[in-house]
Amino acid sequence: MHDQVWRTIVQIHQYTKELILLGEEREPDFKSFLQPKQEHWHAYDHVIRAMACEVGLLEEVSKDYADKHYKKVLGHEYRAFFDAADFLCVKIRKRVIEALAPFDDIFLSLHFPEYHSRIRRQVDTISKEIAGLRGVKDVGQDDEILQVVARYRKTVQKLLDLLDEVEQQVPVLYESMKSIRSREDELRRREEDLKRKEEEIERRMKQ
Repeated sequence: MHDQVWRTIVQIHQYTKELILLGEEREPDFKSFLQPKQEHWHAYDHVIRAMACEVGLLEEVSKDYADKHYKKVLGHEYRAFFDAADFLCVKIRKRVIEALAPFDDIFLSLHFPEYHSRIRRQVDTISKEIAGLRGVKDVGQDDEILQVVARYRKTVQKLLDLLDEVEQQVPVLYESMKSIRSREDELRRREEDLKRKEEEIERRMKQ
């Protein structure tokens, strides 16, 4: 009777666990983010109530008692997914910006032109998409819920891919910066040597 709602609950729960594992792997403070876990605790409580009704442990309950609690389970699982996804997306966007903070715009335009021409634009676009998806977090029909969750899951993966691309480029950027500074130091030394020679020549001419 409740096969469809169970399939939806399980799928969303698996997606949420996937995001939580990703978050804990990439963000040290994700483990202290308790909101998704609290939603899962509430969901579990409603599962027990619904199952108690179905196995006959409750008396004098309405015919739709189990249905109401399964609906609440779905709502808590839904919110757990979005809490985890929202938190992870904010952290990813912050890490993209922080990873490139040591480099100014001119340097990036010369040594990592894809950032301003494509990556930053995509990050901003995805952030707007996330804001739009946040506005439709109310629980609707099961198929609508899965569609929204699937879209958000893809959005999170897009941000993760962009973060990976940026983090792979950062060591290259540091090497480029190091090389530029080395050349600048060498040029500065040559200019200083030249200046000392000119001063020495000028001093001898005055003797």
